[in-house]
Amino acid sequence: MKKWLIPLLVLIPAISTGTSLTIGIGRNFYDGPESATFLHGSTRSWEALVDLDDQLRPVPWLAISWISSDDKRTWIFKIRENVKFHNGDTLRAQDVVQSIQRLNLHPKFDPFDRYKILEEIKAIDEHRVIFKLSRPCAFFPNLVAYYGSPIFHPSSWDEKGRIKNFIATGPYKPEFIIPDEQVTLVRNNDYWGTRPSYERVTFRVLQDSHARLIALISGRIDAVIDVGGILPDQRSVLHSYPEIAVKSKEVATTHYLVFNTAKHPFNNRDIRRWLAGAIDRQSLVDNIMQNLAVIALDPYSRLNKSWSFSLLRFPSSPFPAGLSTEGTDTIVILLHSNTISRWPYMEIAQIIERLLKSRGIKAEILVQEKGLYYSRIKNGQFHIALQPFTMMTGDPDCFYSFFLKQTKLDHDVVRELTQTAKEAIKENYRAEAYRRLEEILSEEVPLVPLFHDVALYAYRFSVGNLGMDALFRPVFDSIENRR
Repeated sequence: MKKWLIPLLVLIPAISTGTSLTIGIGRNFYDGPESATFLHGSTRSWEALVDLDDQLRPVPWLAISWISSDDKRTWIFKIRENVKFHNGDTLRAQDVVQSIQRLNLHPKFDPFDRYKILEEIKAIDEHRVIFKLSRPCAFFPNLVAYYGSPIFHPSSWDEKGRIKNFIATGPYKPEFIIPDEQVTLVRNNDYWGTRPSYERVTFRVLQDSHARLIALISGRIDAVIDVGGILPDQRSVLHSYPEIAVKSKEVATTHYLVFNTAKHPFNNRDIRRWLAGAIDRQSLVDNIMQNLAVIALDPYSRLNKSWSFSLLRFPSSPFPAGLSTEGTDTIVILLHSNTISRWPYMEIAQIIERLLKSRGIKAEILVQEKGLYYSRIKNGQFHIALQPFTMMTGDPDCFYSFFLKQTKLDHDVVRELTQTAKEAIKENYRAEAYRRLEEILSEEVPLVPLFHDVALYAYRFSVGNLGMDALFRPVFDSIENRR
């Protein structure tokens, strides 16, 4: 296994000189060999068959086109020609086949079970790949978008699928990495697309929100570009510095209050309705998020207009009559430690805590590190959790597949509708199923979508024009646009 270490001399704070760029982030972009991609997609180091545009629609990436049979069980993707891996080898259809087989043979790299329906994949010729599925899938290009089909050189992984030697096709390639501290990448001069603007890009992990702010103001970093990178109340501070551009972008992330519907008292639908109606979502958007959010009228990002029905309403409901709070366990409001440095989750949790206590229900806020947080979620050791979720495929199936397991909602009609939506060939049939599911979510309230994220990002004008896309990846403009 290649050991990624940064040379000691480079531990000096990196200030951009020439054509280098340093971006501060609030989380680790090094995912490691036991992951599907080794590095986060925001590093622009690897690529997939299909990308998503700002309306979360599938668009060409390493595949330039795709066609399907009438029953949507067979899909053929045409692979872009003259694409080179970081080691100089040319991308071929068989490389794509092996990358997909890696995900299929090692399910931990495919947590959304995208390839559970894959019966066969093979190369037709050097530039065409055919997928044969066990059932219809009209949204297959969405399913394989972005994290659904990361393509690596076949020599990149070992027999267990672990990445041992990072060789991909992205505009940047890793130079050195310190896990939990920074990832530094250098330009891929053989990149098939537009020549990358910067010779070197460093992502520096600054988990404390104030540390990110101070580093940007002092010039120790050039930018903060990631969802949750800048808190709402930091916007006014940054506006005081004319050398810093402050911008916002609605991204595909939605924030949720999630109920454990298998645990008392939230196995009672009426108390879920009461709490959902008691939370003033408009106040959260106006005051806590300072208008850097949009009330969630859909259970997932509204950016893909095809699946936005705006049906979610949580009217004020009476506290359930006859519900005894005596002997009720202390309600655990579970938070992930990293989220509280990227969003005002603690303030939201405190509002929920006060609402519960106003009805004589004991509650406590429990902050857990990543491993313990997900262990508690998996084992049902929580009553309420606050968490973000990003619509990574642009299709509602991504949302329903994830959350209906987590909330443990046992509902026959929901299961039937989700299966119908998975297998329907015509979009209007799928839309009707998702419309009905949205109505059921309003009735059953297994979770409360609070708001859609409008993410802040900022950069120093001296490094050029930077941007962020709907999946919160940095967008690098021409370096000549510096001022």
